[in-house]
Amino acid sequence: MKKLKALTIILLLSFSFLFAGAEWTMKTTVTSKKKKNNTTTIMKFYTDGSNVKQVFVEIEGKRKQGFEGDNYYWLYKTGEDLIYIVNTKEKSYFPMSIDSILQMSQLVSKIVKFEIKDYNIKKETLAPEVINGFKCNHIKLYITYKMKMKIAFIKKTFDVEEVKEIWATKDFKYFNDYNNPFIKKNFKTGFEELDKAIKEQMGMYKKIGFPIKTITISKQNKKETITVSEVSDVKEKTFPKSFFEIPKDYQLIQSPYLRR
Repeated sequence: MKKLKALTIILLLSFSFLFAGAEWTMKTTVTSKKKKNNTTTIMKFYTDGSNVKQVFVEIEGKRKQGFEGDNYYWLYKTGEDLIYIVNTKEKSYFPMSIDSILQMSQLVSKIVKFEIKDYNIKKETLAPEVINGFKCNHIKLYITYKMKMKIAFIKKTFDVEEVKEIWATKDFKYFNDYNNPFIKKNFKTGFEELDKAIKEQMGMYKKIGFPIKTITISKQNKKETITVSEVSDVKEKTFPKSFFEIPKDYQLIQSPYLRR
């Protein structure tokens, strides 16, 4: 999420010029014993090798809220280092920088106090497998830690256990367009122990590639949640320049995060 000048020159060459890129679908399902908490989210991703468009196709199992749902898509403009949140129903949009998103998480860290103790991660390397046409590295992570949370006068302690099975590939270059903006950033949430854990896991992803499929079994005080995320329908595709542009009749509004 620094190629804008070069991209602009190419755009000016021809109105009908098509850009080589790709599209894929990502489906994420979260299930727990409490059925009301179960959700399924289907998203489509598009890239021209520079910009990324993320469209929310379907969200089931919970009320659509925030900036997800049928009316929204997210547009990442590489050269601008911005994510645009676009509302197709209201024909409006607002930009957010990656830096501002990170700053928001740091602001939360001043309000919500987290403490992570006894963090431990073990990695098991399994035999490579082919998932949805991609040769994937296959690993399993075993993660345990104790988390203490404090919000005002409310205190909670969680014993967390996670088993995360990951199939990841390095064979499809366009996946990097989605990951690179965040990998290049000095990602810090403001929670010291959590930052250490994130840094360690991101280091693993750099080595094994983009996750095609992930199964995470998470237990917090023995309450189990299973999250399955899978990438499918990967296709190379060409796009007109307008596909990654916000329509001219859409109105620029102030970010809701900045409103008073």
